[in-house]
Amino acid sequence: MKAEVQSNIRQSLGKLMDVVSRFDQSQIDVVPFEGSWTAGQVAEHITKGLSGMPRLVAGKTEVTTRAYNAKAQPLRDLFLDFSIKFQSPDFILPTKTVHAQTKLIIGLRQIETELLDVADKNDLTLSLLDFEMPQFGTLTIYEMLDFMMAHAQRHTHQLEHIYARLNP
Repeated sequence: MKAEVQSNIRQSLGKLMDVVSRFDQSQIDVVPFEGSWTAGQVAEHITKGLSGMPRLVAGKTEVTTRAYNAKAQPLRDLFLDFSIKFQSPDFILPTKTVHAQTKLIIGLRQIETELLDVADKNDLTLSLLDFEMPQFGTLTIYEMLDFMMAHAQRHTHQLEHIYARLNP
């Protein structure tokens, strides 16, 4: 199970970093179309959304009394349905500051290292009690990591769309 989770982390974040690295620095903060975030804002948002996992697993956990992966597929199906537009929670909204592409990639690499470490050193079947996912409640470490990768995949898709718009 741990090897599968780590492979998913490497693949998902590797592809995300590859897409972010395709942008020229001059394109990172360009709004590609009305109502869109910039590539820098998307990368900042996903960085905020994926950070904090080491702190979360260090918090309260308990033995899970259901299948450790029961909520993984429903969350994945929801987040990878690109016809649905989500409203970001305030705590992971991006800012309107200037974004340095290299800093964004360094931040994503750091998160990848942290998540790989979490997957390696923890019992992935434990339930995380310090965070509840709206409509899903508490998640196991496995489900949270899987959700995070679906979130990364969703925004990789968004970044590919932004890139195509800026580089016709």
